[in-house]
Parts: sequence; C-alpha cells; structure tokens
Amino acid sequence: MKKNHKSRTVCSIDEIPCETARGFTIKTKTSQINIIVLKISHKVYVYENRCPHVGTPLDWVPDQFLDESQSLIQCATHGALFRPDNGYCLAGPCKGQSLKTIPFQIRDNNIYI
Repeated sequence: MKKNHKSRTVCSIDEIPCETARGFTIKTKTSQINIIVLKISHKVYVYENRCPHVGTPLDWVPDQFLDESQSLIQCATHGALFRPDNGYCLAGPCKGQSLKTIPFQIRDNNIYI
C-alpha cells in the first residue's frame, strides 16, 4: 500500500521569471530535498539539485543553474550541460545520464511537490 504523502508548496509560479531557475530546499519530517525549479518558454520543470556524475549540487552560486546562453542547465562542478525540458545530459562527464525529475503540480498559481 502506498503512503499518502502530503504535497508541499514550493513557491508561486510568478516567483520564477521566464528563462530562469531557482533552487529550493524542501524539508520533510525525516529528510530534506534540494530542488531546481525552471521556467523556460513559459513551461515549468522541476529536478533534484544533484549532478548524476558525483552527486554535488549543480550550483555554486545560489540560483545560478543556467549556462551563459540561458538555454541549458550547467553543473558548476564539471560543466556538464543538461536539457531543461527533460534533464538529459548533452555534454560532460555524465553524458547520456539525466537529472532526476521531481513530480509536481501547479494549482492556484502555486507549484507543489
């Protein structure tokens, strides 16, 4: 039987400007998860803030997840580049792997996981 997990509010969708990303830490009773929320071309994507190569956070500077072109997610540790629409790594030491997608919903202009 599945446990019934309560959804948690991450932020208002308006807090994420288009073509940007922000990091959040979501705390539960027993742990916490670091996530990235992106809004690219008016679409929202949510991933775990963890590089599949060595498990480090993708940002060294808070909320700096995108490359210079603002079109790809870039890992600050080794420069791996990921597609924002599916988290797939296009270049770098984890090429061919993907970021972990976090299921989310948008209700009443808020993002929930």
